[in-house]
Amino acid sequence: MSRLAEIEAISRPSTTGIVSRLIEKGLVVRSDDPDDGRSTIVAITPPGSKLLQQRREERTAFLAMALESLTDDERLVLARAAELIERITAEG
Repeated sequence: MSRLAEIEAISRPSTTGIVSRLIEKGLVVRSDDPDDGRSTIVAITPPGSKLLQQRREERTAFLAMALESLTDDERLVLARAAELIERITAEG
C-alpha cells in the first residue's frame, strides 16, 4: 500500500480505503507478498480490467471530441504547452 500511495501521491490510509472499496466491487484482489510478509500485492481482476478499458475508451473519445472543437491556433498552443509540460516533468 505504501508504494501505491507513493505512486498516486496520496496518503497510505486513503490508498487502503480506495483499495478496500475496489475489492468490495470485485475490481481488484489483494494477496500476501510471498517475498515480504509485511507487504501485500494488489492485482486487477478481469472485471476491473474491463472497466478500466471502458473508462479509457470513454476518456479518449471525450478528448478527441474536445480537440476537434479547437481552432488550429488553439491546437498549436496546446501542443506547445504539452511540450513544455513534458520538459518540466522530465527535469523533475
